[in-house]
Amino acid sequence: MAPVLVLVEGVMFADQPAESLDIFRRELAHHRDPFELGALHVMTTLTGSALVTLALARGRLSLDEAWALSNLEEDWTIELWGLTRRPPAAARSGLRIWQRPTRFSFAQGLIRSASERSACQRR
Repeated sequence: MAPVLVLVEGVMFADQPAESLDIFRRELAHHRDPFELGALHVMTTLTGSALVTLALARGRLSLDEAWALSNLEEDWTIELWGLTRRPPAAARSGLRIWQRPTRFSFAQGLIRSASERSACQRR
């Protein structure tokens, strides 16, 4: 059986299976460049998911797919209730909605650039 992650709602800690953590560590070890790690941090902050970020870095998700997954709950809420006059939490916290896609795209470019640089150095 493939390793799994324990899912939780909100910001809650949950012990994860050792095998899953080992796989995550090995995957993260491929990203040692400081700029790439910084970009992974930005991307993880924007998506709210280290898994979405690593899938994007690996090329398993396109930028549009990663963006859609990271906004799934917000999009569902808008679909269900419509847009409200009150700005989303990200806008209230100072991160304007129009900045998010720009930062997202920039971080993805840094990840890709650092990965390519690392691949060239390994040759």
